[in-house]
Amino acid sequence: MHVRNHQGQALVLALIVMMILFFLTVSILDIGVNYYVTSYNQIDKAQAYYNADAGIERILAKIAGEPEWITNDLYLNQNSRFNYEGVTVTVQKQMDFEDTILYITSVGYHNQAKQSLQASVKVSDPVQIMLWSEMYPVLPD
Repeated sequence: MHVRNHQGQALVLALIVMMILFFLTVSILDIGVNYYVTSYNQIDKAQAYYNADAGIERILAKIAGEPEWITNDLYLNQNSRFNYEGVTVTVQKQMDFEDTILYITSVGYHNQAKQSLQASVKVSDPVQIMLWSEMYPVLPD
């Protein structure tokens, strides 16, 4: 005796196929959203890095354009802070025998991203950059 009632098989098969398609779609969307968010975070970090770089370049240009600024406006062993759009730059002046050395820390901001750069500059003629490095982790405010 065989039972020939196959009415529910198509419904079960259709539900299984729909569940597989649903999970596949959700997975693909999740990957796409994560890629989108990651790419925007990378763009923000790159812009923050360029802002930090611009902060150091701005101080170097000020040194080259106004050499008296170092002796008149910067005090020995004290931090001088300069705020520009998207960047905060801290300059510390130290004396090493006859040379003046500036330690420049620049923190660039863009949206939620922060990047820090640090440079040591020996003030002479011409100005010599002794050290230029990206700092990890990012400095606190």
